[in-house]
Amino acid sequence: MNRDFIDYYKFFGLDDAASTSEIRSSYKKMVVKYHPDRAKDEKSLEIFKKALKGYSILRNPKLRAEYDKQYAENENMSVRSRFKYGIKKIVEKRDKIFKTAALLFKNIRNCDKRRKIALNNNEYYLSDDIVNMSVDDLSMRLLISDNEYARGYAAIALGIKRDRKGYGILVNSLKDESLFVRKKVVWALGEIGMRKIIPLLCDMFDKSGVQLKIEILKSVFTITGGKGSYFKKIADESLEQNNEELRENAKKLLSAIDKKVTFNLINGIMRDGSAESGNILQVSLP
Repeated sequence: MNRDFIDYYKFFGLDDAASTSEIRSSYKKMVVKYHPDRAKDEKSLEIFKKALKGYSILRNPKLRAEYDKQYAENENMSVRSRFKYGIKKIVEKRDKIFKTAALLFKNIRNCDKRRKIALNNNEYYLSDDIVNMSVDDLSMRLLISDNEYARGYAAIALGIKRDRKGYGILVNSLKDESLFVRKKVVWALGEIGMRKIIPLLCDMFDKSGVQLKIEILKSVFTITGGKGSYFKKIADESLEQNNEELRENAKKLLSAIDKKVTFNLINGIMRDGSAESGNILQVSLP
C-alpha cells in the first residue's frame, strides 16, 4: 500500500478551513467528471479512487481531526518526512475503520438484523447495515478495500440495490484480482440488468475458467431471459465443454426457457381455445 501523503485539501481545490458542504460539493464535481461511467481511462479511475479515499477522511469528523492534527504536529519536520509520518497515522486509522466495516461482511452472526441472499445456488447473509449503505460507500469498499470479502459483499449489495449508479464501478471491478470478487461482480451486473454489458460478459466468457463461465452464463440469462444470439452462443459453447458442471448449468437454463415457452402456449390455449393453438400444444408437449 502506498503510504505517501496526499494533500486532499489541495486535491479538492480547498484550504484546510473548508466546510463539510464545500468538501462535499468539490467531491461531487470530481465524481461527475471522473466517474467510470463517463471517463473510461485508467488515469481517471485513479483520480476517482483518490476522491473516494479523500472524501472518506474529510467527511468524517474524527478522521478529519486526526488528519489535521498530524499535519499540524509535524510542521517542524522536513516536508517529505512530515507527509510520510502524517499519512501513516491517518492510513492506519482509516484502514482500521475499513477493516471494521469488512468484518460486518464476514461476521454476520453478530448482526441483529440480517438478510438471506440466494446467489447462484449459494446462500449469503448480509446485515441490513451493509445493504442499506449508499452506493457511494459500497463503491468505495469495492474499489479500495484490501479485504476480498468486503469487496465481494459490497458487489452483492450493489446488485441487490439494482441502482444503475453502481454500474461503472462494477464494470471496472471485473478486472479484480480475486475470483471471489469477480464472480460477485458478474452476478451484480446481471441483477442491474443493463444490456450493454452483454458483449463484454460474452467476451469474458471465452477467456474465463469454469466457475466464472457459469456465473457469466447465469447473468446473461438473467439479463436476456434466455433470448437472443449472445445467450445462445455461450449456452451452445457450454454444452460442448468437457466440464459436467458447466454443461448441467447450461441444460438447466435451456430447460427453464422450454418450460416458459410451454407455459405461455398453454395460457394462450386457455385464452382463445383455437385449433391452431391446440396443434401447437401437440407439437410442443411429449
